[in-house]
Amino acid sequence: FRVLFFAFFAGSFSGLMLIGNLKPLALSYGAEATAVGIAIVIVSVGNAAGRVLWGYIFDRIGGMRSVITALSVLAVLMLLLPVALPGSTAFIALCLVIGLFFGANFVVYASDVSHIYGINQVGFIYPIVSLGYGISGIVAPIAGGWIYDASGSYFYAILLSAAVCLSGMIIYAVFMRKRPVEK
Repeated sequence: FRVLFFAFFAGSFSGLMLIGNLKPLALSYGAEATAVGIAIVIVSVGNAAGRVLWGYIFDRIGGMRSVITALSVLAVLMLLLPVALPGSTAFIALCLVIGLFFGANFVVYASDVSHIYGINQVGFIYPIVSLGYGISGIVAPIAGGWIYDASGSYFYAILLSAAVCLSGMIIYAVFMRKRPVEK
């Protein structure tokens, strides 16, 4: 339970830090206002599409691989943000893919809860696990803003986001190896 809670926190941290700071982050890298608006819409579209896509992926490769893949790739994608030129096609595409991987959170952990605890327990356990998302919704955007205020750059906030994702992936990979066989 604690591993699922922390992994959900870690997986949503990057997406929520980006969503909460996308406009000032992109503008700080020199993006045009129009591109920022497009990027915000694109992250949302990616998030919605990611929920459907990750349901399919989860059914094909299982919970362990889905969570590890989603957290690992999201960490790498966050590290690519400073490299992608804001306003460019690469930046917009990166926002779409980050949205796709952020959308995974709302599928893989609910599915994991149902596979681990049984479908009858989802209504009781998943809302508590999803508090990890709620906490990251408060902490991540504020942390991104504070780091920017302290350093004058979003680079360190992006590094923190990637580190949180990777720590969630490592903790999940280490501790979930011992979980019960999926039903």
